Amino acid sequence: EMVTAGRLRTDPQARMRRRSTRRRISNTQRATDFNLFVNKRFQCISTVTFSLMPNLFIIIEQLNWCYLGAILKPANI
Repeated sequence: EMVTAGRLRTDPQARMRRRSTRRRISNTQRATDFNLFVNKRFQCISTVTFSLMPNLFIIIEQLNWCYLGAILKPANI
């Protein structure tokens, strides 16, 4: 990571390509983590929510997970 950082800084295109690839991977992983988190803590709520909002993951996919976590934590815990 340290070695590539200097090279990426000179090539904005490569930087964006690399960043979007990394985000896609981490989104998939975090979607799984989020699903487990919801199922563990809010089973009844998650069942109702996911049946009422089938497009939820399409929306979540486009959000920054850090901000999503900040929004969800005060509301649910």
